[in-house]
Amino acid sequence: MKKPTAQKVKITERAAFQRINRTLHKQGENLRTARTQRAEAAMGRHYIVDTKRKAVIADHVDLEKLGRKLGLIEPWEEVA
Repeated sequence: MKKPTAQKVKITERAAFQRINRTLHKQGENLRTARTQRAEAAMGRHYIVDTKRKAVIADHVDLEKLGRKLGLIEPWEEVA
């Protein structure tokens, strides 16, 4: 008899973005989305800004990887 495969619960990109941003805000950082194609080419779709220094501290951010690293996305969840 085959073992059933575990299905993952899908969360939206927006939900992951909000979870991460709430956590980063406590550290004085903000997760942003590039608005133009030029900005997206330079920094990726998502990037992190230090609000105190007003400087980009991380670019080309993968929401799912960052969410898992921060413990905000559970093993049974995936970003859709």
